[in-house]
Amino acid sequence: MAIIFLLGPSVWKAGKKTPAYSPMEMRRQIAEMFRENGHKVILMEDEPDITGEDLPRKFYRLLRDKAVTDVVVYWPPRAEMQTTHAEFVLWGACPNISQLPPIQLLHHASIFSVKGEVFNINDREDRNRYLTSILARQGVCLVEWESDEDLKEQVCLLSAEL
Repeated sequence: MAIIFLLGPSVWKAGKKTPAYSPMEMRRQIAEMFRENGHKVILMEDEPDITGEDLPRKFYRLLRDKAVTDVVVYWPPRAEMQTTHAEFVLWGACPNISQLPPIQLLHHASIFSVKGEVFNINDREDRNRYLTSILARQGVCLVEWESDEDLKEQVCLLSAEL
């Protein structure tokens, strides 16, 4: 059984054509799929805040106190990624990054391209390219999907691996 910290966006970018469900709703569905396979899933939004605690401290507290074994990041196209970017920066700023759990990047096929051992972020909005060094240092595992059905299949496969 894995203890999964499930990160990702909560809302779509304004003015973009998007599905009827929000990214947060999809993360909740993904969390439920992991739970059905016996894993414990942590969504930062569902964890209680501690008085006086800012979001970076909450992020690090959850990683530490919940004994997280794996981090899964859901990255759909056209989502508002600002908060998720902040989480990646917190991840990269951690002094003991080599001791952090592995990241499984559950991304839409349009987000990344991989050539050999080098991956590029195709979505140039929001300065995503600055994340590549953080992701590369951690040795991220890319899990690609193209449709909602494919996403669910990839989550099932990933759940079996964890």
